[in-house]
Amino acid sequence: MANITCTSNVTESPENEPGQEQQLPEEHGLSAAQIRELGVDYAEARNGKPLDEQRAIQLYIKAAEMGDIKAQRWMGRRYRQGRGVPKDEQWARAYFSAAASQGDKAAAEALRQ
Repeated sequence: MANITCTSNVTESPENEPGQEQQLPEEHGLSAAQIRELGVDYAEARNGKPLDEQRAIQLYIKAAEMGDIKAQRWMGRRYRQGRGVPKDEQWARAYFSAAASQGDKAAAEALRQ
């Protein structure tokens, strides 16, 4: 499997004040597929989540980095089309390659285009 690591523009929250409890991100402890589906919740404003395309992309990237084939293919398409991210064929091919190396036929086809 190709290794995907994306530097995102996620802003880190400042350290908690003394005495404050550390808050874990909502995706903490979830599988890659669950993180991808949480991204879909934000992309489609479902399951009580607000519509937030950038949060959805952050979650798709995290799932892709964890090896989720669908998230890898989805991010490949987003980078190829410039949908929510800058149009970038190099990143598109990297994501498609990662998914194709795990047997994703749609990603393999996208690499031939």
